[in-house]
Amino acid sequence: MDSRFLTALEVVIGVPAVLVIYIWGTERVIGILGERWKRRIRPWLWLLPAIGFLGFFLVYPTIQTIIRSFQGRNELHPRWVGLANYKWFFTSSSALGALLNNVLWIV
Repeated sequence: MDSRFLTALEVVIGVPAVLVIYIWGTERVIGILGERWKRRIRPWLWLLPAIGFLGFFLVYPTIQTIIRSFQGRNELHPRWVGLANYKWFFTSSSALGALLNNVLWIV
């Protein structure tokens, strides 16, 4: 079978199946709790997947980018260079030109 077909099949069947299982499990857990706890926990259980996606796709890559900005360019054995990358960026005329160009496009 073609790998694209298998990927499409996973997305079309797998994603809805995971969602149904999560919704079913969440409501089952909420059903066990008392009325007071239901009102408190239900919103957080519904927000949990969104918070997880934000953390995985936004927060984690941002932290990794910040860490990598203090390392050298060698991908296999990154060496800690501290502020050297920032020093290069703010003293390089081509980098400052690119920064100015981006600022102009934003404004």
